[in-house]
Amino acid sequence: MGQITDAVTVTAGTAVLQTDRADVRTEIPSTQLENLPVPIGRNYQNLFVTVPGISPPENMHSVAVNPARGLAFSSNGTTRNANSIRIEGAISNNLWLPHVAAYVPALEAIEASLKAGFQVNIEFIFGYPGETPTALEQTTNYAIDLDPDFANFYPAVPYPGTELYAKAKRDGLLASEDWARMEYSYYLLSGNGLNERVVMDAIHRAKRRFFLRPGYLPRPPGDVARPALSKQSIFVPVMSRTLFGAKVIDTSQATLRNAPAALAEADRR
Repeated sequence: MGQITDAVTVTAGTAVLQTDRADVRTEIPSTQLENLPVPIGRNYQNLFVTVPGISPPENMHSVAVNPARGLAFSSNGTTRNANSIRIEGAISNNLWLPHVAAYVPALEAIEASLKAGFQVNIEFIFGYPGETPTALEQTTNYAIDLDPDFANFYPAVPYPGTELYAKAKRDGLLASEDWARMEYSYYLLSGNGLNERVVMDAIHRAKRRFFLRPGYLPRPPGDVARPALSKQSIFVPVMSRTLFGAKVIDTSQATLRNAPAALAEADRR
């Protein structure tokens, strides 16, 4: 009769000291995302069951209300609305349903799309409430690691009438209510180490790091031409701002006076 042997190898490393913030958090590393079995849909949130103190994630709402199929869970007995859901540092909470994620990518979605020959264009929003300067740099690293055909980077804009505007007013995060500056050339929120200079500098760095990196510049002309031709309204301003900086906004008194009427006209349309 043959002999059966079994070996168990236990490894451990020095714990990394958290120095950027004083909160208590747990991160699911890429090795777990790649190797652990995940149920149908490849929703990474199913792996939250491996985090101590997290309740088993459960489905919430209809497909129409929650098309991303974000899962609801609570942490250490707190309300599920207090969760800050992040993907590589970028916050992904649904503004209208804060207890679920607005975007839940399948683990291999972007990689599979690139391999299939699809043109992948991704837009990143910097500076949502709860983010930190470290999170902004992590988002840039994430964009570079994903390596899509094209990427754009915007500041979060608290347009009046939106949930973001209401939250900013409620939590005292709104640094300015200048309507002429409520567009993607400015950042009007503050808090958690973020302000206009920090966020806009991070966006400019992200554009330079993404478009001017050695791995992007030598791409075949066709790969760069596709987003340039199909998304001209986005591609041209992005490349212009990357090379020459932000555009100049008309802040004349006439523009300020006409801003409410212009928004009202847009609502009627």
